[in-house]
Amino acid sequence: MKRSLQLWACLVLMCAAWAVDWAQKPELVVETGHSDFIRSVAFSPDGKTLASGSNDRTIKLWDVESAKELRTLVGHSDEVRSVVFSPDGNTLASGSEDGTIKLWKVESGKEIRTLAGHSSSVRSVAFAPDGKTVASGSFDKTIKLWAVATGKVLATFFAGQFSEIKEIAFSPDGKTIASVGDKAVQLWDIEKRQLLRTFAGPSYVESIAFSPDGKTIASGAADNTVKLWDVQGGGELRTITTQTHLPKVGFSPLVRSVAFSRDGKVLATAGDLSVKLWDVQGGNEMRVLTGYSDSPDTVAFSPDGTILASASYGKIRLWDVHSGKEIRTLSGQGNWVLAVAFSPDGKTVANSMDETITLWDIQNGTERTLTGKLLEVSALGFSPDGKTLASGSQIGKIKLWDVESGREIRSLTKRSDRFYLSYCWLVMFSANGKMLASEGGDDQITLWDVASGRELKTLDGKSAAVKQEMTRLFPRLYEQYNKAAVSDRYVAEVTERVKIKFFDRKPHRELATLIIYFGNDWVVTTPDGLFDGSPAAWNKLLWRFNNNTFDHAPVEAFLNEFYYPGLLSDIFAGKQPKAPSDISQKDRRQPEMKLALADKELNQPVKDGARKTTVSIEVSEPAADKDHKAGTGAQDVRLFRNGSLVRVWPGDLFALTEKDGCKLQPQATPQSPRHSVCTTIVPIVAGLNNFTAYAFNHDNIKSEDATLTVTGADSLKRKGTLHILAVGVSQYANKAYNLNYTTDDAASLTSQLKLQQEKLGRFETVNVKTLLNEEATKANILAELKRLSTVVQPEDAVVVYFSGHGKADGDHFYLVPHDLGYSGHRDGLLEGSPQMMQVLSHSISDLELEEAFRDIDAGQMFMIIDACNSGQALENKDEPRRGPMNTKGLAQLAYEKGMYILTASQNVEEAFVSEKLKHSYLTYALVEEGLKTKAADADQNGEVTLKEWFEYAVARVPKLREESLQSKSLVQVNPTVKAARNQKSQTPRVFYRREIDDQSLVVAKMH
Repeated sequence: MKRSLQLWACLVLMCAAWAVDWAQKPELVVETGHSDFIRSVAFSPDGKTLASGSNDRTIKLWDVESAKELRTLVGHSDEVRSVVFSPDGNTLASGSEDGTIKLWKVESGKEIRTLAGHSSSVRSVAFAPDGKTVASGSFDKTIKLWAVATGKVLATFFAGQFSEIKEIAFSPDGKTIASVGDKAVQLWDIEKRQLLRTFAGPSYVESIAFSPDGKTIASGAADNTVKLWDVQGGGELRTITTQTHLPKVGFSPLVRSVAFSRDGKVLATAGDLSVKLWDVQGGNEMRVLTGYSDSPDTVAFSPDGTILASASYGKIRLWDVHSGKEIRTLSGQGNWVLAVAFSPDGKTVANSMDETITLWDIQNGTERTLTGKLLEVSALGFSPDGKTLASGSQIGKIKLWDVESGREIRSLTKRSDRFYLSYCWLVMFSANGKMLASEGGDDQITLWDVASGRELKTLDGKSAAVKQEMTRLFPRLYEQYNKAAVSDRYVAEVTERVKIKFFDRKPHRELATLIIYFGNDWVVTTPDGLFDGSPAAWNKLLWRFNNNTFDHAPVEAFLNEFYYPGLLSDIFAGKQPKAPSDISQKDRRQPEMKLALADKELNQPVKDGARKTTVSIEVSEPAADKDHKAGTGAQDVRLFRNGSLVRVWPGDLFALTEKDGCKLQPQATPQSPRHSVCTTIVPIVAGLNNFTAYAFNHDNIKSEDATLTVTGADSLKRKGTLHILAVGVSQYANKAYNLNYTTDDAASLTSQLKLQQEKLGRFETVNVKTLLNEEATKANILAELKRLSTVVQPEDAVVVYFSGHGKADGDHFYLVPHDLGYSGHRDGLLEGSPQMMQVLSHSISDLELEEAFRDIDAGQMFMIIDACNSGQALENKDEPRRGPMNTKGLAQLAYEKGMYILTASQNVEEAFVSEKLKHSYLTYALVEEGLKTKAADADQNGEVTLKEWFEYAVARVPKLREESLQSKSLVQVNPTVKAARNQKSQTPRVFYRREIDDQSLVVAKMH
């Protein structure tokens, strides 16, 4: 008995510990927004939260101030038509096409209970003013009153001949309830359970609302009119006829929603393609809010009457009622994924969204978009060799694509016109790749000859014999019925319309979720909170604590711990990245930042002729509180202009002095929070200069960004200069380390890039500096980078190219210059030996490069490292460097400067040159194919951008290496590692953080 009690006690303690750990561990919330029409919006009583219900079957909770999506409530099996908060704001009610009403706990997002009893869709729900009763109106022609506490039905009202109930509303005193059905508004006495009166009109009524004093009911109708009714007398007070703004046939001029302001003086209506505000007293139109591509379905005033919310397809707009200006938009903007497919080698994922097909290289994170005329692609499938992709559309069109070039090969046309009305939801190649099967909603399977595009036959997909034969020819055909995509190891499924979830096949374990947003932004997350993505997509993320909707923090709170560059590629490489588990005790309080101009007059000339301004940054730490005995501290302040780093104050900010440009402000008491003001002179450019600053607390938690916009005078406009620094080392001080083609590669890339830029005419001049062989010493390379920091201006661009030996050692990467510091035999240079340490001390480390680049204030910078092990410059041996936060290294600086960095190989790979090509593989792909032909012009618009150029090289180099091995051409391998001769692949790596102004540098124009 005693042992049983001990075991029970241990179990209780373990469960309690697990519960505490679960409650403390932050949860990553990914904003996806609604993927369909939003039918209802409602403000919480305090006006801080907005709820929305959509045809996508979900309910979203939004923070009104930040426009952040806080939580998604999932549970309805059909469209959500109505949402409403309880008077105390603790409960949310939702009504759905599935015929149920659900009650939700707002704080935790948990479903309290489901109210079932209607025999048709629930179109409207409303709370009584006391919060004890919730009402529902249904298409089953009834209104039901439910007890919130028990879920029991209190009363049922039958609308009779006035068919389906579209909307209901409680009077402010809670004594009556109004409903809409057919062409009438009905008013019901709740206590007596009977109909009081009916307000009938000539047209179908769509919406109703009580005025705040309960004396008036507004109803919106299908004939584009609004009627105001006297509740007590039962007569019509006024009819307002709205003018339609519909541009084309197909829209109906309904008044879909009406709402009174808090004081009852303003009425909002939603219909056609606008929202209108009306003076209730005079019936005059006050304002029209436009800009909708779809008719808004619902409107709601905030409790204080200052904000109006309106919603249409996937988007909620918040308007300032007084000015009529849009304040902000609530929209996750997740792209609706229609189909997904794996390549046979598992290295590429194809997905379709609307009228585009995107190919994701999951090894290096790059993407390409297929070009051509597409219509709602609904099915994808790779050929067995991975060279061809088939696509099927929602109108039955099938196309074949060349994967490498991204170009359309042919369209497959069915002889029967009926095919074009059939939704094609499956395309699959036969095991030998010679046939293609397609299937639509009519259960007919069509077989095609791939080589000719000829239709072979049509089969009955329901036939058992056909299924047996199809399984032989197409082994995975029926496996695809329930899965969006299947490879040998992985499964991909489309969920919630906008998410692609990846799983292990055996065991079936969730690995990651990919969400692609409009504008090609994207984010990848894992179940335990690791994430990767484009910087703009980080704004779609936040952390939730203790499963509390309102206890949240920006994504920066734990970015150091959870941001994982290259996450998806590492998952598919089998690395099994894990999130940390010991972060719950970190101090989440963030330093407070303010940015301001210190100049009395903007754009003051300085001696060197440039124009600069002085920016001040005020940093304050939060005060001690019940959970913390001291402030947060503040450290490592960074200042950016137009997304590029211009100044860093390293270390403890409150320890910096005036010589550092900082001044600690006086404290009222020794216990008072500290704050300091730092100033710096910064060059500005013509037009907008968007300054951003942030700092970190003592636990390395990032502050929110402080922002400031300064407009530079037009007189500051100037054409920039392109500075090219090319370093090539074929001949080393120790001849045993000589290389082939490196100086030729440096000269080739430099001359071609200069030629292309002079043709484009974007820059005033192109300045080239080459350091070859004996000139390429460590001192000379660092001196040239130092010189660039003194002459480069914000409008300029800087290119640095290095071709030579590279060395990875531990967590760091080194460029090996001509004077490598070792004169002995190759066999004497061993890992970890004093001789190796001597070589590394003579080499240029990634940290030294970071320091050298930090003071170069260029608008755009990119670096190409054509050397072995060069991927180590961007990645630790065991895990990627965790920028963009308070860390060191070249990847961190690249993030902060907005640099592009292309390395010839991964951190454990050699980089190769080819005797046949007379180049390194990387430089051949960049110059001979990327600049001299149209191969790198992915979107075929006649221009090759820097991003296209680098991504082409990343995709092309492994293929060049493979082609070389297949043809057995002589390959010159870096002789420092004999085993490299057996290395099968070489995969470059590219790093870029963002486009400073969404205009990637154009490196070549094709004619």
